[in-house]
Amino acid sequence: MSTALEATIGRFRRLILGVGHRHGLGEADVDEVLQDVRVRLWHSRGHAETLRGVGASYVYRVAVSAALDRLRRRRAKRTGRDAVIPLSEATAVTEGPAAATEARDLAERVFAQVARLLPSRRPVVRMYLAGYDREEIARSLGWSVGRVRNLLSRGLADLRALLEREGIGPEGWP
Repeated sequence: MSTALEATIGRFRRLILGVGHRHGLGEADVDEVLQDVRVRLWHSRGHAETLRGVGASYVYRVAVSAALDRLRRRRAKRTGRDAVIPLSEATAVTEGPAAATEARDLAERVFAQVARLLPSRRPVVRMYLAGYDREEIARSLGWSVGRVRNLLSRGLADLRALLEREGIGPEGWP
């Protein structure tokens, strides 16, 4: 299995490293993201056959999650507590001030719509947008994973509808 895992990491190495760099991580942190992706793939796709068939979109999501976890840990260490990474930081790429400003503006518009969600769905969607997975959200809120999954699904559907009414589609700005 380690051969299949290393082959998968080799296939997607540039993608994983690119995710780390786009989130503004230094070389040491990017290496940690690569290692974290390796461990997460091994845990989630334990068999060689499933590792060979893993797609780029799945690896991308795992890499983004690992990068956001690195940023969260860094912020928690700095502030001495668990911190939520704003969507603007999570989506901003290191292409310069214009891209960062655009990402921040988009994040403000998104979170303005999150505030309009039902109160039961609001914290789940906020945490999800901050990079927490369903299990982490369930643990933090003291809810079952099923409840979180249900509220998240409905909350994201509501948010999508609200954003579309504002002229914001899946690609971002109109």
